[in-house]
Amino acid sequence: MPTANKTFWQKLSDQHNHNAPDIRSTASIMPSVKKRVYFEDQPFMVENITPATNVSYEECYSELKYVCRGINRNNYSKLLTGKQIYNCDYDIIGVIRDELTLESACCSKYCSIFQNQCRQCSELEKHLVSIMENRHDIFEMLLKGILPQPKQLISFPLLMYELLCKLVPFIPVSQDEHKLLTVFRKAQTSYNEALSTQYNNKQITNNEHRDTQALKVPRSSFTPFLETFFGSFIFNQLQNYTKNPFHHKYSEVERRYWVVMKYYCGKQFFIRMGGERNQNIERNNFNHLKYNLIIPSWNTVKQWTPAGCYGMIPDITLTLKNMLLPDSCKDTCISFDGMKVFKHFDVLGDQIVGSEKYCYTVEDVKQFGVKHLIDQMILFSINAIDNSWHLPLGWFGVSSETDVLEFVTSKILYFKELLQESVTIVCGCSDAEIDAHAVQTIIRKKHKDFIFVNDYVHNFKNQRNVLFNGTILHEKISMQTIIYYMIQHRTLYRLLDREEVDPTDIMNLKSCLNLTERPVLQELRKIGTIEANSVAGYLELIRDIYDCINDNSPDIIDILSESKTIFEKLPNYPKKTKKICVHTLEGFLALASRFPNFKPSCITTNYEELLFSIIRGMFPKPTTKQFCQSALFSFYIFLILHSTDDVRGFSLPDIPLTDHYFGMKLVIKILPTLPGRIVLDRNVKKKTCKELQIINQNVATYSRKTTLRAEVCAPKCIYLCCPVSGCKKQKPYIIKGSFTNHLKAKHQFSDEEAEATVAQLECLQFSAQLEKDVAFRKQSCKNNENIIVQHKPPYLISKFKNRLTIQYNFAPLKSIPTPHCINQETRRPLNFFVLDLETTGFSPKCNSIIQFAMLSLFSNELHSIFVSPSGVWSSIALQMHETKFQILDESETLQNMIPKICNYLTRNDTADVMLLVHSTGLDKAFFSAAIAPLKLRSTIYYCSTMQKNLLGKKGLENHFREKVCDSLPGIAHNAVVDVLMLYDLLLSKFGNDQEIVKAIGKAECTTIDD
Repeated sequence: MPTANKTFWQKLSDQHNHNAPDIRSTASIMPSVKKRVYFEDQPFMVENITPATNVSYEECYSELKYVCRGINRNNYSKLLTGKQIYNCDYDIIGVIRDELTLESACCSKYCSIFQNQCRQCSELEKHLVSIMENRHDIFEMLLKGILPQPKQLISFPLLMYELLCKLVPFIPVSQDEHKLLTVFRKAQTSYNEALSTQYNNKQITNNEHRDTQALKVPRSSFTPFLETFFGSFIFNQLQNYTKNPFHHKYSEVERRYWVVMKYYCGKQFFIRMGGERNQNIERNNFNHLKYNLIIPSWNTVKQWTPAGCYGMIPDITLTLKNMLLPDSCKDTCISFDGMKVFKHFDVLGDQIVGSEKYCYTVEDVKQFGVKHLIDQMILFSINAIDNSWHLPLGWFGVSSETDVLEFVTSKILYFKELLQESVTIVCGCSDAEIDAHAVQTIIRKKHKDFIFVNDYVHNFKNQRNVLFNGTILHEKISMQTIIYYMIQHRTLYRLLDREEVDPTDIMNLKSCLNLTERPVLQELRKIGTIEANSVAGYLELIRDIYDCINDNSPDIIDILSESKTIFEKLPNYPKKTKKICVHTLEGFLALASRFPNFKPSCITTNYEELLFSIIRGMFPKPTTKQFCQSALFSFYIFLILHSTDDVRGFSLPDIPLTDHYFGMKLVIKILPTLPGRIVLDRNVKKKTCKELQIINQNVATYSRKTTLRAEVCAPKCIYLCCPVSGCKKQKPYIIKGSFTNHLKAKHQFSDEEAEATVAQLECLQFSAQLEKDVAFRKQSCKNNENIIVQHKPPYLISKFKNRLTIQYNFAPLKSIPTPHCINQETRRPLNFFVLDLETTGFSPKCNSIIQFAMLSLFSNELHSIFVSPSGVWSSIALQMHETKFQILDESETLQNMIPKICNYLTRNDTADVMLLVHSTGLDKAFFSAAIAPLKLRSTIYYCSTMQKNLLGKKGLENHFREKVCDSLPGIAHNAVVDVLMLYDLLLSKFGNDQEIVKAIGKAECTTIDD
């Protein structure tokens, strides 16, 4: 074709393909219109081309733009989150254009003539290629057992998330990490399901329709992963990864989530998972992931939790209104129960708690005096009479000076008036600590139909407790009768144990239920005597009442009417108990007749007891402040667990719900604003705390009621002695029949003979123990006086040294005689001590020392030092040391006492020390950790007496009974008693102190550094 006849577009093509000459002269023939054309199936557009005559080729070329083709989606589908790709700042960097194509979020839509992509899409694809290459390399390393470094993952959020799930099979993870990673894996499953969705128009339409039906379908079944809590959670991890911990950001929903984790996982979870950036702990010290999950520190989460409140829960009326549905039961029962607390003043927010009078300054505390100190917190709750919901209302403190009857009635009337717009309080209940008939009489002066009774559980236990006190009815019916038949009848012996006939805690419900089981009643009736039938009849009566109420029997009116008639006719029945039982049954009958939807099981204080158990789990013996804090915290968790996912902000993971939170038919529609932590002036708060500390030192110590709990009974441990003459075998009673093996192995008893002999031994011990317990309880309740448990025996009796006085302080100290030994290595004096420690657990990192006991071999001075505990308590330690909490709260901290102890042991750092311990390393680990900050010059040696050439590997108590004496010198699990037993064992083998020192010289000893 002649050149003159070619169009502009053909000339431009020739210029591009054949290096044609300059075509600027053709500008005059360029049409002045916009025009879309196709060249080799590639669309491009010419815009704003003017017919100017002086237009250069470059200017024309810059205005020729091809449409950007985007990025092939199939190559990078694994990096999609829903329909987008995100970077580590949670910004969208890529989106889906169509079924096969991705494009940059900043795509310019057009590209140059030489490329298929715009500059933004091209840069994005290069970035995605690097991600996929890194992904391949990292997973190749994983197959070889090599873990990635954090810097490889920071820029690739989805890759980091994928690795969170896939690293688990390749590395050891702790139990705490599994709690969090399990949640991640569940979220990953939801995300994978979203990826498998086919992106066609029909499916997209269905998804959009489904997303609009949030109230009809469980949220987790349709919400895109990005929009779930865990989708935002992982990006929050990445946002905080490179920031200083002081600049980490958490949304309100994330804060709420971490508060729940704090409640269920505890402090150690945060310490282990926090890592280097949060807790200044060496990275990977706990052998977890090679990168740290960015979680808030323990102190940060504490700032997010409610600070605690005293009195009525804030906004409780608003919470109650928002919680109730139109068809919810509005007739309610108010219940209350009390829990003992330590008498102690503390600062809670801007208030000083510890007195039943409101105090805001130290002058207020001094004005009211210690007679108004709170020794019991009373918790009020409200329960629907159809047992469909319950809610705590508040907690109040009372002192020994408080008229509890007046206090309780005034609070019931107050709550009845306060909540009258939302609910109607028609009845009330409490445990047997208060006169229910008297409360009902007072309240009926204003509300004539109000009913107040004892809750059915305490009523059941009180009816069982009558058996402890001798005979009832006209026959001999008592617990001693049941024990007698256990000796005579082997089947009954197999059905019952000590806890049923002589419970260590008379308020334990399980022992009551076991005693009244149907097999026990049938066995008693098989015996056929008048006494056995009478016992069975009485046990069946009280169990039928309990089952009728607990199971919400439809025949409650008939059953309770018949039971009331029987109780009224019982001869020789304690008048006080009969009055309580009859009044309770009358109250249940009146409520059942008046309200068709009445469920008798709503008349209970179980919810208070369950909340108390939660508080005791946090603080075994709480102060008023600790009670207020933990109670409000538990209430906050209660609200979160009963709110919807939309209100809560996230779906709950699989967490073990306690009975306190389980099974309630209510929905929290609005989370109330609970009081946060008030920041007081530091100097004012410090001064107030110092003044309160002085006041607290003069406060009377906590004294417990001595009629309910296990430790107030006679010694709980029963020892069985072998009945064969000449055999000194003695063994503590733990479980039934544990002594039979000794009789069969050592004395060739047959199976039947051994079982019969042990049954008789145990039952006789049960009977003797029961007599002691009954006498002890009667004495402790005399004139309603409380007995303070003693923890400080003034002296102990050694079998070889006679009376050894126990020193409980270090001022003044008797001078220790010059040691008989010189350390040949250091040429310093060498002191010898028998040492024992009591601790809150078995780990020096998590637990702490609570008692030191030391006995000098040269002066025979015996010292016992209690120290205030820190850290967590193991369940075993809680049981062993539950009676020591009073003295521990009065004691100094370990940091204050350990320098004095070391000065005593080392003679002010002038002598070396040899410590004799009866353990394989536990005492050494705790003591070494305690003295590590002191940097002593003296050398501390440890010698375990469990070596063969000393005492051998035997338990201290059993060894003492075998070698020294059948009876211990004091109560076990007291360090000073253990020291004396160890010292007497050494004297029994070696004779005197000098021979003990010689034996130690031949034994293996270690130092702190070994």
